[in-house]
Amino acid sequence: RLAVSQPLPEELPFIVGDAIHNLRAALDHLACDLVELNGKSSSDVYFPVAKKVDLLEKAIRDKNIVRASSLNHLN
Repeated sequence: RLAVSQPLPEELPFIVGDAIHNLRAALDHLACDLVELNGKSSSDVYFPVAKKVDLLEKAIRDKNIVRASSLNHLN
């Protein structure tokens, strides 16, 4: 349980939103760097996100992160 003794700052949603956006951008940069380290183009590469595990392979293909792997089973 959390007991709040003072009202939360009005800016809190903006701070949390900015933090989430920055984390997502960092993951996208990581995905691009991994693809480039594999010697491939990072154009249109994004960190894959899926709501369910069974949709993850599709997200990996759709976001072009498969270029980071030398394995061909997802290509």
